[in-house]
Formats: sequence, C-alpha cells, structure tokens
Amino acid sequence: MKILITFLCTVFAVANFHCQNSEILILSGKIKFTDIPSKITNAVILNTQNELTQRLHQSGTLILRDVELNLGNIGENDSLFVLAIDKLKLENTKIIANGNSLEVYANKIEFDNRSSIQSFNQYFAKNGLNGNEQNINGTNGNNGDNGSLVKFFILDKIESLITINLNAQNGGNAGSGMPGKNGIKGSNGRNARNGDFGSCRRGPGRGSDGTNGTPGGNAGNSGNGGNGGFFFVNYINKNPSTENLFNLTSEKGLAGESGVIGIGGRGGDGGEGGSNAGNCTHLSAERGRGRKGVDGTDGVKGIDGKSGESGKLTVQKYTL
Repeated sequence: MKILITFLCTVFAVANFHCQNSEILILSGKIKFTDIPSKITNAVILNTQNELTQRLHQSGTLILRDVELNLGNIGENDSLFVLAIDKLKLENTKIIANGNSLEVYANKIEFDNRSSIQSFNQYFAKNGLNGNEQNINGTNGNNGDNGSLVKFFILDKIESLITINLNAQNGGNAGSGMPGKNGIKGSNGRNARNGDFGSCRRGPGRGSDGTNGTPGGNAGNSGNGGNGGFFFVNYINKNPSTENLFNLTSEKGLAGESGVIGIGGRGGDGGEGGSNAGNCTHLSAERGRGRKGVDGTDGVKGIDGKSGESGKLTVQKYTL
C-alpha cells in the first residue's frame, strides 16, 4: 500500500504524485479551488452506484488542514463547484461558498469542531452612497445575495457533526439625499434722501428678493435581503441516518435600512427696505422689503427593500 502525502504551506507548491486508491492529499493555507486536482473537482454524472464508487475510490482521501477556501466570487451568476472524494476531512478549515453552489460526493465526510462550510464572510451587501455636490440624490443599496445551495451525496456515512452556515446577505442600506441649500437674503434697499427746503428727494428703496432654496436630494432604495441557502443530504440507495449530525443555520437576509431624504433649502429672506430720512418719514420703509425666496422642495423617500425567506435542511434517500 502506497500513501502519498502532499503539503501546501506558506510557499505554495504542489508535489507531483501518482494516483493510488489509498492516496492522501493534504492541503494547507489559503488555497484556491484550482489548487485541488481536477480528478476531484470534475463534474459528476450520477448513472449507477458502481460508477460513483469507482470514481470516489480513485480520488483517495482529501484532508483540508488550516485552510480557507473561497469558491468564486459573490455575484448574481452563481457557479457550481464539485468535490468528489473517497473521504473528505476538514481540520480547522473554512469553506466559503460566496453564494455559489457546492456538491460533495463522498463515501465518508468528517469535520472537526473548528471546521465549517458557510455562504459568506461578509453578510452585508454594499450600501448606497449619500448624495454629494455632483449628485444630490442618494444611490440604491445592493440586494443581498442568496445563501448557497450545498448538496452532499453520501455512499457510506458522515462521521462527525457538520456545521453549515447558509445565512443570506442582508440588503445594503439606501444612500441619503443631500439637504438643499438655503437661499441668500436679499440686499437692503438704498436709504431715503432729503431734498432742499424740507422736501424728500427720494424715498427709501425696496430691498431685493431673497433667492430660492434648492431642492433636497431623493433617498435611494434600500436593498432586498437574500434568501437563506438550502442544504440537501442525499444518502445513495440507503435510508438516511437518524442521528442529529447537522448544525445548520440558514436565516433570511434582512432588508437594508431606508435612506434619509434631503430637506429642501429654506428660501432667503427679502432684503430690508432702505431707512427713512427726516423729510421722507411719510413714506413707509416696510413697503420696500424684498420678497422671501421660495423654499426648496424636500427629496423623495426611496423604496424599502424586502426581507428574504429562510432556507432549510433536507435529509433523504437518493435512489440511483
């Protein structure tokens, strides 16, 4: 019996090896999915149990030790990742699916109590931006991504408690609108001026009108929360285990918070009328006050996002 052990450490390197049924491949550190040999990651076509048994037997044992493995990126177009292995063992390892789908085909699966599969590292979608001088309106928060779809196809058994976190992302908060600018007070009218021999040369001038306040910015829409992920445990051609082997959380994502509307700027006060002179006191300076500017309109509230739905666990017999 030949056992080959391949280590991937701080300086990542993959040793050459020959496929043996008893082979053990150990990967460590922060790895990429492409670091796992393609004989393990190639797609599986479920035809017969014998074909699946042969495929898994040829892959040997995969041990992920002190690993952080990210599966693709967070996005709307999710991808499918596959692990097909005789035995999958996780030691202090985190597999982050990033909302993508993962299918694991194995005879046996074992996690230690520090290992898990989870949908995301960041459970909050991107927030909208607040309004600014260039764009007074707040922008929309992103929708939260759905939790991942994870499927196990088991030929033999699960040897430990499996911790799975398929919580959805919360929606992003809406950006707030920028407040409008207040209008500017009008300038004062010119003062009255006495004329010769007790006459009034000119009465007090009218103040200029205040300028209008500018409109406040609209708030953006808050993002929808994603749906919790689904975990299917399929026992190939056998009844499921009655043991409670799964610690699953698959909570819905919450809607993002509403943005604050921008309050319209207040109109500027009219300028004061010019002051009276002694010979012009019969002329009212009050008539010379400028008009107050018009208040700017308030921004409009954005559309509130909606929360998602919770996911669930399904354990079942899968017949080939």
